[in-house]
Order: sequence, then C-alpha cells, then structure tokens
Amino acid sequence: MPKIAELQKLWPSDYHEILNHVSFTGFQKILWVEVERLREELSLSTEQLLNVGKALFIHSTSVQYYGELCSEDVIEISLKILKKTKVKLKLSGEIFKAGTRVCAAVFTLACIDTQTGKLTTIPE
Repeated sequence: MPKIAELQKLWPSDYHEILNHVSFTGFQKILWVEVERLREELSLSTEQLLNVGKALFIHSTSVQYYGELCSEDVIEISLKILKKTKVKLKLSGEIFKAGTRVCAAVFTLACIDTQTGKLTTIPE
C-alpha cells in the first residue's frame, strides 16, 4: 500500500505539483499510475502503441468522490477491466483509505490511429 507522495514520483513530469491535499484531478492521477501498470501488463504501453502507429485516449470518464486524501495518506488502489472490445477498454477503479472508499471511477480508453485520428483496433 503506497503513500500518495510515493505515487506522485511516478507521475509524468507535467503532473508534478506540490499538493497538501489531493485535488480533484489528483484522484485521477493516482488511478492513472495503476492504469499505466495495467497497460504495461497488457502490452499496451504508450511506447508499444506508438511503435505501431496507435495510441489510447480517454474516451469517457465518470468519477465519484467520497472523501479527502492528503499526500501522506496510505492508500489501496483497486483497478479492473470491465469490458474489452476491438477498439475500447472499459476500466473501473477505486481508491481506499483505511478501508474506506474515497474515490470510484469508471472510464473508457479508445484506440486511435495516430495518422488519421480515427478509431482502430487495439493490438493483440
């Protein structure tokens, strides 16, 4: 179970900001670390996709907030695949602090061709 401050070190450089309390987008950034890990496991990292002229983008998202987090909070993150189609990947994620859910999200990633911007199949 990581501390949020540890996860912040994994965010891309443009995500870094000094936070005492995690902001609205901070919750999404925390979940995104796990999304990137899952993408690596599925061989769908940004680098792997770009090598074949494809990219994943956030097609839709729904986030519910139930509590606050501070950078020193120890958290648990749950992430699972709800559905995978030829062009989209639907994920569900939750963040827990001391066993209490503080954030829940459902979001869909879609695969596009980087040249045309049109939807394309997710590589196997």
